[in-house]
Amino acid sequence: MVNITSIALPSIIASGMIGSGSIYSITASSGLCLDLKGGSSVDYNPIIAYSCHLEASGNNQKWLFTLVETPNIFKISNVYQPASVLAYPTKATDSTYQGAVARTNSDITWEVTACAGDNEFTLTESINGGALTSWEEGSPLTVQTLSSSSAAQTFKIVTA
Repeated sequence: MVNITSIALPSIIASGMIGSGSIYSITASSGLCLDLKGGSSVDYNPIIAYSCHLEASGNNQKWLFTLVETPNIFKISNVYQPASVLAYPTKATDSTYQGAVARTNSDITWEVTACAGDNEFTLTESINGGALTSWEEGSPLTVQTLSSSSAAQTFKIVTA
């Protein structure tokens, strides 16, 4: 994995990799998209890995990236439910495994770090460094300890 800050780029924004205020799809290494389950706005709705359906009513699979802190800290909210922010249930710093959920107006932010692959990134939450992790289709994503060898923690982020 290559940390974007270690290659002397001033920010992911400046490099043109991810734009603040831009809408993206986030695809796991399995080819499944991050999906706001059922498009529901209910607080703590799970974020699941699901077959991509971006062309047909897939706004629950589109995510708005808003730069919070340079070079690469973003708030990630769902396009279909803009108040629903990619988060997890608690801010407890001693928790190393949690389900990824949408929380209403959450202040949780994510560090987006470039990997060696084309448009490939890890997303680590900014409170205790847990990494977004994907599983099989229909399963909720988790936030857990970052493992540099885990393909389940690598995501493609492309313009939706």
